[in-house]
This record gives sequence, structure tokens and C-alpha cells, in this order.
Amino acid sequence: MIRKDFSEEIPRDETSEEYVQNRVADINKKRGFFYAQKNPEFPEIQKEKNKLAIKLLCDDIDAVLPDVKKLIKRIFPHIKSITEQSKIVASYLLLGRAYGNLQTALLLCRNGRNLEAMEISRSGKEALDLVMLFWEDQNTPFLEKWFKGEIIKNATTREFQHKHLNKELADTFDYEEQPIKEMLGSGYKIMSNYTHSGYAGLLDSIDVFKLDFDFEGQAGYHYCIDNFHIVEDLLIKILINLKNSFLHLKDRDGFMETKKISKPFDSGLNKEEMKKIISRYR
Repeated sequence: MIRKDFSEEIPRDETSEEYVQNRVADINKKRGFFYAQKNPEFPEIQKEKNKLAIKLLCDDIDAVLPDVKKLIKRIFPHIKSITEQSKIVASYLLLGRAYGNLQTALLLCRNGRNLEAMEISRSGKEALDLVMLFWEDQNTPFLEKWFKGEIIKNATTREFQHKHLNKELADTFDYEEQPIKEMLGSGYKIMSNYTHSGYAGLLDSIDVFKLDFDFEGQAGYHYCIDNFHIVEDLLIKILINLKNSFLHLKDRDGFMETKKISKPFDSGLNKEEMKKIISRYR
């Protein structure tokens, strides 16, 4: 993981409208198109460089997947029946789902399928939001509804995380309520552009060298690199939820093994850096 520099103020996020306006204006300058006219070999050279770059990024995560799978399967002995309607079974199934999403996202990235990789990554993160909800919700009405076949909306999990994390991290943030829900909602909104075919997301599918839809994956490989932090974040969320699962199962060895695997992907943020990030959403 590349650690970000938080020495300066973090700029606010662009609104969707601002992003679209800036992106369209950039495309309309036709800089890539004109450059490719003068240097017709450049697009293919750049595409091959991007293929290699995304391969190396995917290789780093693929290397730990066998161990992650073993950790997920470590939960299985705690299960009496796979159809048992319990927190353990729900968490096990959802972690398995998220793991499959991560595998698929990596395959898509290796083939320059940025839009699809983002969509699959969001689905995996939504599954993991449910894992947290089911473990931490003491009253279990959402778990019961889920086992009856009802869909638990992500807005519900974000609201729960807002309350739960503000309670659990109260000491870290000097007992001042943090905009957790707003921060999660911002990320969810960005990912929605890919899931719901928003114009802002589809702008990633324009080949700036041809000024056409990206049928050949030229833009796809570029944006797979640019957005790879979203795929990496899916792995991190799997590991976080595994650690939490092992805490509930009182499996210290499982927790420590997960912590060991997590270390290379740990952002290592301190208290002040966390505050600086969250402050953007006030």
C-alpha cells in the first residue's frame, strides 16, 4: 500500500456536477487525440505499460488470497449447519461472497474492465457492511429480516455504522460526534455512478486517443490503475471483518493471523490524520 501524505490540508471532494464539467472539458481539449495523430504508436505502448502496472498491483493481492480463504474457512467449524439462521452463518456466507467479489474484481482489472471491477467491488463492500451489522446489532431484527429473504438497504448499514463507530471511537475523537454516515455516503455515491451507469462513471469509458467508446480497453487499463485503491479497500474490509469475527468467536489465533496478513495493507493513520480525513465531510 502507498501511504498518502497528510502534511497539507486535504481538498474537498468535487461534486458530481463539477467532476462531469471538468472531465468533459478535458476530453474536449482533444490533447490525447492530437498526440496520437502525431505519434500513432503511443496508445499501444501506453496500453502495454498499463497492463504491466495493473498486473503487478493484482499480483500483490493475489499472493495473499489463499491465506485469506483459509481464514474465512476457519469460521466453518463453528457452524452446525450451513442453513442455520445465526450470526456466524450469515457472516461466513457474506465473507465468502465478498472474497468471490475480490477474486472477480482482480480478474476484471487484469483485463482492463474498470467499470465492471468497480461495480463488483461495491457489491462486495455492501456484503461486508452487513457482516458488521449482524455481528454488532444486539437486537438482531435485521438479521431475522435478512434470513426471511428481505433486502437490508445499505442506507440502513451506514446509519448503524455511524452510531456504532461514534460510540466505539468516542475516546479517539474526544467524545465529539464524527460524520461517519456522511463519509460512507460520499463513497457510496461515487460507486453508484458505476453500478447505475451514471454519466460520471461512464466518462471513464472514453478512449481519449480515438474520442470513441473504449472498446479496446485503452481507458479501461488506465482507470483500473487509477481506481485500484477501491479494489484494495475491498481486501482491507474483508480483513477488518475477519478480525472482528474472530473477536466475537474468541479465536485469538485467527485474529493474530489476520492481523499479520493485514500489516502490508495497513494505512497506519494516526489520530490527527484520521480527524483530518473525516473533517472534509462536516
